[in-house]
Amino acid sequence: MGKLLENLNATLGIGLVLAIALMAIFHVDEVNASAVLQLHVFFGIVWIGLLYYFNFVQIPVRRSPPS
Repeated sequence: MGKLLENLNATLGIGLVLAIALMAIFHVDEVNASAVLQLHVFFGIVWIGLLYYFNFVQIPVRRSPPS
């Protein structure tokens, strides 16, 4: 999986496929405020999780060693 996500085009393609799949799963004919709120909260939690991951896990790991 690591090699797959190193390729920008593959990563963007995976993201697009996942976004379309989520839209298909949560598709409703009528606007349902509860479903929209649940999706908003879910993606908010994912967003904050990614921020923590990149700031506290990836940044210290990717720092170059002192010369």
